[in-house]
Amino acid sequence: MLRQALSGVFGSPAAATEVLERAGIIHTWKAGRVRTCELDRARLSLVDDWLADERARWNARTDRLEQLVTSPEESS
Repeated sequence: MLRQALSGVFGSPAAATEVLERAGIIHTWKAGRVRTCELDRARLSLVDDWLADERARWNARTDRLEQLVTSPEESS
């Protein structure tokens, strides 16, 4: 299901799988004609933590920008 969802972004399920495997987010193995993917939750948690930090940083930046844009102008 994850491979199919990402295939729209990467062009094919195989390309999505390759990117996720190189990032260490999934591990795959093939048994006969069946390819199985396993999610590395610990690795995905690192990505989630990084995204949370980035989200907080950008929220703080946009909050400061909003204050600058909406605050009354100071007289010279």
